[in-house]
Formats: sequence, structure tokens, C-alpha cells
Amino acid sequence: MWNKDKKMFELLNTHYNLEQAAANMYTGIATRAQKEGYDNTSKFFKKLSDDKIKAHLPRMYDYFNSVDELITINKYSVPKHLNDKDVKAMVKEALDNELQIRKHVTYIVEYALSIKDFETYEFLQWFVKDAIKDVKDVDDINTYFELGTSPLQIERAIGNKLTNDEE
Repeated sequence: MWNKDKKMFELLNTHYNLEQAAANMYTGIATRAQKEGYDNTSKFFKKLSDDKIKAHLPRMYDYFNSVDELITINKYSVPKHLNDKDVKAMVKEALDNELQIRKHVTYIVEYALSIKDFETYEFLQWFVKDAIKDVKDVDDINTYFELGTSPLQIERAIGNKLTNDEE
């Protein structure tokens, strides 16, 4: 049985829930983008949602199991309501969300170091690196929407990004 700091598990639980909410938010954005004819935007956010579900959440699950702790679902697992926004506004919300996740994981890392919890610190390094990548990717998509003069230009830029990411 691990003797971990109670606040640490509260922070990790919140992070799990933020990741779950992000997955739900990005699925919603993907479906809205698809409906509005932004096929590449839809693919991008579906891919990002899948990453949260298939990479982020299982890592958290495995960590909690390895230290004999329970994941608890809390208010942070529900994404912000975006149904009344257009795709451009939803993309901006996604960027704000990724910045919030990055800020939260940074806070957990700082807290882990402050209590000398090096195991959790080491575990969180993957999330730190991935948060940097996710913020950059969503910021790129947001920039395309901010600078794009037409949906075709936006879709072409995102399509190129998707192709380059696969290589």
C-alpha cells in the first residue's frame, strides 16, 4: 500500500476528469465541424479525442491501479457547453481548454516536487510533453481559423497538417 499525499490524489483525479472532459469536448467539436462541412477539422478533433481516450486516460487508470487508489469522477469531467457556438469559436474554446490542462499538469508537477513525490513527478513527464504538443497543435488549428479567409483555405491547411503529422 502506497502512502501518498491526499492532495496529490485529488489533483490527479481532477486531471483525469479534465482529460475526460476534453475527450468529450473534442468529440462534440468534431461532430459540429463535420456537420458544417469542415471534414479535416472534424478529423483533427476526432483524432485528438481518441488520443485522450486511448492514451491519456489509460495511463492515468494504470497509475491509479499501480498505487492502489481509486479514480473518482467529479464535476471536472463535464465539458463546457459549446452547442450554441460556431466551429471557429469552438476551436478557440479547445485552445483555452488545452491551456488549462497544461497549466493543471504543471501545477501537479510542481506540487509533486514540493512534497518530494518523485514517482508521481516521473509519471507526469509524459503528460508534460504531450501537453506541449497538444497546445501547439490546437493553437495551429486556431491560427488557421483566425487567418483563413475561406473554409477551403482552412481545410487545406488542416489537411496538410494531418498529412504531415502522419509522416
